[in-house]
Order: sequence, then structure tokens, then C-alpha cells
Amino acid sequence: MTYVPVNFLEEVLNEMEKASLEQLQEAKSKLKSAGTNPETIHLKGDPAHEILNYAWDTEQQLIIIGSRGLRGVKGMMLGSVSHKVSQLSSCPVLIVH
Repeated sequence: MTYVPVNFLEEVLNEMEKASLEQLQEAKSKLKSAGTNPETIHLKGDPAHEILNYAWDTEQQLIIIGSRGLRGVKGMMLGSVSHKVSQLSSCPVLIVH
């Protein structure tokens, strides 16, 4: 049996959150340099449900979401956030490939 430190999961989750915040900041910087003034939101949980809940709570008129283009068995096994959002959204969804 492999030994796993008591706080291993917490450390991994903290590192993942730190990395996601850094990616969000990098994307915001790129958008600002392109002349836009983006608002960033950092959510935790199931991506599709968090996106849908945020869009509903803030009465968004359009959701723009990316797609990695996974097809076939791989796409079915991993699930598709963009597919779930497009199927369950109460507002239009633009999927960018």
C-alpha cells in the first residue's frame, strides 16, 4: 500500500486552484491588451452546471464557450461541457472550435 500524506488532497486542490487563477489572469491580460475590459469570474464545481447557474443568476443573453472537438468514444467518456451547456441553457450558446 502506498502512503499518502494526510493533507495531500488539500495541497493538490490548492495547487489546481492557484493554476486556474493564474490562467484566468493571463487570459484577462490578453483580452485587456486587445482593447477589451473583461470581467472574470472564478467558479468551483461541475463546469457545465456552474456556467449555467451563473448565466441564469446574472440573466446573461448569450453564452460563448469553447470546444476541444473530442468525438466518438473519447468524447462520450469524458463528457462535453459545451454539449451539456448547449442542451440545458435557457439562452443561446455559441460554441467556438
